[in-house]
Amino acid sequence: MQKKLLVSLLVSLALSVPAGYAVYLLTDSDFLSPGILRLMQALAVLLLIFIWGEFALLVRDARRNAHQAAEHQKARRDALRTLAAEADEEDEADPPYTPVEPEFFQLDDQYVPTAVSGVPPDYFSAEGQLWGNPLYRWDRMEQDGFGWWIRRIAGAGKLYDVIRIDHFRGFDAYWEVPYGETTAQNGRWVQGPGMRLVGVLSGWFPNL
Repeated sequence: MQKKLLVSLLVSLALSVPAGYAVYLLTDSDFLSPGILRLMQALAVLLLIFIWGEFALLVRDARRNAHQAAEHQKARRDALRTLAAEADEEDEADPPYTPVEPEFFQLDDQYVPTAVSGVPPDYFSAEGQLWGNPLYRWDRMEQDGFGWWIRRIAGAGKLYDVIRIDHFRGFDAYWEVPYGETTAQNGRWVQGPGMRLVGVLSGWFPNL
């Protein structure tokens, strides 16, 4: 009976006694007096109380941290909603687009787009995709020798090792949607500059 009790106690005391001493107690426990066994039992109980207390503290801290993290996330969401609402108010008060060199974009004298980009209706969307960004005035850009593009690529080349021109399909033709439309259904295909732009850029940037 004493050996069984000792084994159960040593499981709890294993972290607090040297390994050699634990082996000695397991193999030679018949030499232990009842008083030593009662002392070890008391120590084991104290150890279990200490371990349980530490575990309870860990659980409490974990719950507190989880609550604080949830409060932090909520505060971030509220701040983002506030910023989004303020941005919407600013968009309503200010002109939608005020790009540098606005003469090269399809804008009126108030910098409001006259036409915007999108994607025509297809198998995936009966309404198409209304992107909403202003379109280039390719006729004016070409009259200027595509200087806007030359300056843009030269500037980007000073900052980046690789330059990617996204949606370059629009160089050939692009989907033009009248400004104010709520879908892209009423757009039309318009011819882009094509290889004329590519030829000018290749001349300025041989490694393009």
